[in-house]
Amino acid sequence: EWPSMIADQILASADARLREQNLGRDYCMSSKIVAILPTGLVLPDIQADVMQLIYEMESMSMLKPPTPGMVVRIDTHHRPLQHLRQAGNPGTWWRMPGVLSHVANALCDVSFCILDDFLPVEVAESLHAGIHDSRPRGPVPAEGRDGWTRGGTARAAEAIKGEGDFEARNEKLARALMSHTRGDILKYSDDDSTMPGTTRLSATIDDLVLSLRSCPQVCQRLENTDFANSAMFSVYPGGAARYIKHTDNSLMTDGRRLTTILYLNKGWEPSCGGQLRLFEPTMQSTRIKRDVE
Repeated sequence: EWPSMIADQILASADARLREQNLGRDYCMSSKIVAILPTGLVLPDIQADVMQLIYEMESMSMLKPPTPGMVVRIDTHHRPLQHLRQAGNPGTWWRMPGVLSHVANALCDVSFCILDDFLPVEVAESLHAGIHDSRPRGPVPAEGRDGWTRGGTARAAEAIKGEGDFEARNEKLARALMSHTRGDILKYSDDDSTMPGTTRLSATIDDLVLSLRSCPQVCQRLENTDFANSAMFSVYPGGAARYIKHTDNSLMTDGRRLTTILYLNKGWEPSCGGQLRLFEPTMQSTRIKRDVE
């Protein structure tokens, strides 16, 4: 109910996010509809684009849990890997004989695989410290700061290619980069000069990919995959920051065949949020395959 003290508190809590989405300028709520969801997500200008609210409501109400059959299939692949990890050392256990065959089977059957303790501890520590020390403090504007920039979506690409003069396209791009659909800040690195630990990270991932190419289950799929792209380091600063459901290579035009994701969260607990949610194939699917913790 508004006006009320509770309503004023809710609106005040959304003020910072509204200013950020409005490119640092005060957001005028007069004649506008703003949605504040239980997750903390703030959706401005609902009166101009009600579909963004409908999408969020459908996502929350139509999600379906993993099927029992999929749970069994996933566990069949990952239970042996957990036992093998316990028998080896962090950072090297997945190089033991027979492990990559299990990895290839999982990729072939369920399209993903979880490898805990993938990197040696000292490399993971170096990466964690480098990200912590170099990430900017406070909000990052659309134009970026200190080598970090905002994560982009298809709307950002559309803004760059859109009609209008430079200033109009630039503002549209800035608003796309500040959108609630993707809330991370990121930095690319090719070597240790820009992010300590990158060189060994890239070499380790290259070793994994090249080794998988010798596995008959996935060799055809990976036959033209020779090396990893530049490492992309992402930080999700909280406040309902997320990356909505997407496909990394939706048009199959950029050459990507395998995505590797490394989490460096110390002391993470499920209550912290931020799990990677994998869906069954197709963008229209509401069936969860697995929440990776």
